[in-house]
Amino acid sequence: WCNAMIPHAAMDVYCPMAEESLELLRQAMRVMQLSPRSYHRIVRLARTIADLDGSADITHLHVSEALQYRRPIQPLHTHPSASGV
Repeated sequence: WCNAMIPHAAMDVYCPMAEESLELLRQAMRVMQLSPRSYHRIVRLARTIADLDGSADITHLHVSEALQYRRPIQPLHTHPSASGV
């Protein structure tokens, strides 16, 4: 199956990570205030990046790259001049 279809319960089996990678992800979760759903999406993306890299394990580099693809949270209210209009 593809990485997007990995059930949450099987993530540890199909997405093994070294302690260094887990700690990086934990720190990002705290600092970026990410949800559990975001956690699983980042792990799946890191697994895909590791696959493309030919790596059996997800390294901190794969987690870092996956985190870089996160969209920044948009403020609910923006100043009219900020939109360029």
